[in-house]
Amino acid sequence: MEITINWIFGIIVTCAGGFITWSLKNLYGQLQNDKAETRRIIEEHSAETKENTKQITLKIERLEERLPEKYTLKDDFYREINKLDSKLDYIREDITELNKNVSSLIALQEQILKN
Repeated sequence: MEITINWIFGIIVTCAGGFITWSLKNLYGQLQNDKAETRRIIEEHSAETKENTKQITLKIERLEERLPEKYTLKDDFYREINKLDSKLDYIREDITELNKNVSSLIALQEQILKN
């Protein structure tokens, strides 16, 4: 058997083709493993994100329930102030009426004392 340049070239090409094929197979396997790992990580974070979203939603709901205990809405404040103002107006009218009555009683007493 005689070794020729074509024969050596064929062996080199066959080895190179085998190496390239083996490298591509390994790269493809790593790609598949990376895809699976990426999917697993995404699913884990998705579940964590959903849980965090639920917890945040619950905290916001609790906060909304407790807010009226500590704080008052602007409209409620104005409504209560208006009620207080109308009560004060009513009291002022009563005080004015009482002052008139007291003044008339004092005037009457002075007339009685003069006579």
